[in-house]
Amino acid sequence: MADKVKILVANRDGDKLINDLLYLDYSFSMSVDDISSTFSITFYQAITPPRGEFGFARLNHMRNMVLPGFYIQMWVNDVLTFTGIIQKVSISVDKNGRTFSVTGKDTASILVESYCTYAKDYAGWEPYAIINDLIVQTNFKVRSQVAATIDSAPLVDDIDGVIDLEAALSEVKKVKKPDVSISNVKYDEDFKALGVRDQFKVSYGDTVYSKISELVVGLGFNCIFNPATNVLFVGDLIKDSNKIRGRGIKKIINNPSQEHRYNNEENNVLSANYSYDISDVYTAVTVYSQLENGKNIPGTYSLDDRKGSCLLKIGGERLKKFMAVTVDNEPNPRKIAWQILEDQIINGQVLTYEFAGHTQDGEVWDLNRVVVISDEVFQTSNYYYTPTGYKLFAIVIKSIQFTYNQNDGPKTTVGLTEERQPYNDTN
Repeated sequence: MADKVKILVANRDGDKLINDLLYLDYSFSMSVDDISSTFSITFYQAITPPRGEFGFARLNHMRNMVLPGFYIQMWVNDVLTFTGIIQKVSISVDKNGRTFSVTGKDTASILVESYCTYAKDYAGWEPYAIINDLIVQTNFKVRSQVAATIDSAPLVDDIDGVIDLEAALSEVKKVKKPDVSISNVKYDEDFKALGVRDQFKVSYGDTVYSKISELVVGLGFNCIFNPATNVLFVGDLIKDSNKIRGRGIKKIINNPSQEHRYNNEENNVLSANYSYDISDVYTAVTVYSQLENGKNIPGTYSLDDRKGSCLLKIGGERLKKFMAVTVDNEPNPRKIAWQILEDQIINGQVLTYEFAGHTQDGEVWDLNRVVVISDEVFQTSNYYYTPTGYKLFAIVIKSIQFTYNQNDGPKTTVGLTEERQPYNDTN
């Protein structure tokens, strides 16, 4: 069954929703690495009937109702997949008709593009309290008032028919305003349990998210943003409950050769790409934490501390043996070294697959979910050998792009990486 995709438009008050606009193409992109996701949509306007002005009138309706600052929602099979803010509107007209295009980003862009409104010394603050105070300086805490479920969304369906849109919109009921508290940010237990910071300052000209990222990454943690729910998760990505939902495992099968398929599995991949690069991978990383008394505390993490890599192929001599990084007054420099090395491994892997549609077994593809790979072409799988038997590498979805055009229909491209290996003080 084909996926049912709907795109909703709402103003900032949530009281003007347009449903199921006829689109020529769309693209929704999201990534674990890039907290601010992007989208673009081209809507279609039919040719003006002879001696009629209805086509121009309808275009004017759209110009008045789909404006920069309004919200876009993408729903796939009644599952909210993306919420974004329209930042640019473009209109074009030719002999074939009219197109109305919008582009924008998800609401995390408010954090990325906002500047700190005051300078402050956060010495003596807990890290999560610092982040809350930074976010209060932005509009990120004010979420879209669009519908929480597609059934609760009052809709105007017949935009391409002869309809009085203003009259229809006068019947629209306001959608209940969701919680606008700082609950848009979710912290894992380990991050919230961190002690107070001895040093952390914010200056005029700093962007809010750059300071959040500096603080979080400097403590050995990460951020991930869910563009559907508008929730920012801060902590260990392995503990990200947004991805778990029962930690549903998706299966990727790239065995197109009919005579060599294992277990009679059917191929579900349209196209694939696999590459690996060790140019930025070091044998070991040492972080020196410079204390106020002038002493340095070193912490080292090496490839030998890892259990290997299922995607990144490393053989022969490694040219770069050692990387040194200096940080100020960090309590656990070895954990920061671990994170730097894990990032090098993860960023050295490029494994992408393209699929028809936006779902697998009825579930929408989403970020940071575990997948199981059966790939004859690239001879890739999640399993690795140990003296006690084969074990499973966790490979997760790092990036997603939902696309549609009239020639190819809906497609999903997923980028994969092995999951960050857990930090262990005893390694």
